[in-house]
Amino acid sequence: PAREEVLAARTEGKGCSGYYDCKPLKKRDAGRRRMSLGDLSNVPDMEYISTGFPELDAVLGGGLVLGKVVLCGGEKGQGKTRMLLQVCGHFATETRKVYFASGEDDRLSVAQFAKQLGVKNKYVEIYGDPGGLDIDLLVQDAQDYGAKLLIVDSLQVCGREDVKADVGQVAQVDVVINRVTSF
Repeated sequence: PAREEVLAARTEGKGCSGYYDCKPLKKRDAGRRRMSLGDLSNVPDMEYISTGFPELDAVLGGGLVLGKVVLCGGEKGQGKTRMLLQVCGHFATETRKVYFASGEDDRLSVAQFAKQLGVKNKYVEIYGDPGGLDIDLLVQDAQDYGAKLLIVDSLQVCGREDVKADVGQVAQVDVVINRVTSF
């Protein structure tokens, strides 16, 4: 939709589709949204889950935290996919299912990487489509599976049909990151 339509939808309090889903801001009491750092006794500690790589756990401050997003970056061929497959195998349990989605390799190739690495875990589901990934369908499938960890390899090959930009462009990457974060 045109910028004017989006702005009109916002001021009328209607949701809109297109580049982003729009919702009117809710007025909130600022006093309920702030707190003092003087007494942290009521603040729960974060629960860290090991990745299986002590060095990666150290970089992450102790491991993975449910509800947090981690972005792994590096040049092609550096071993990100192989490392993340091993993280999947270590992380996944009956109560912590993992969904690994590749938009660069088909599922057989991903399974071959896993076999090569000795990663065998019935609580890890893999999805592969070298043609790219529809982020909405992917997230919905991960939720239907009951995944606690979603790995998307790579964000640059994900997108949404309603975003008027090529996969990998800023508008697509922004929408994909927002969708993954909401997962």
